Amino acid sequence: MKVAIGLSVFTVVTGAIALGSVYFLAGIFSFFLTVFS
Repeated sequence: MKVAIGLSVFTVVTGAIALGSVYFLAGIFSFFLTVFS
C-alpha cells in the first residue's frame, strides 16, 4: 500500500516537473521571438 502511494506521488511530481519544464521552454521561446522579431 505504501508503495502505491509513493508511486502515485512520484508520478505527480514527475508530471509537474515535466509540465513546468515545457512551460519554461515555451516562455524562453516566446521571449526570444519577442526580442528578435
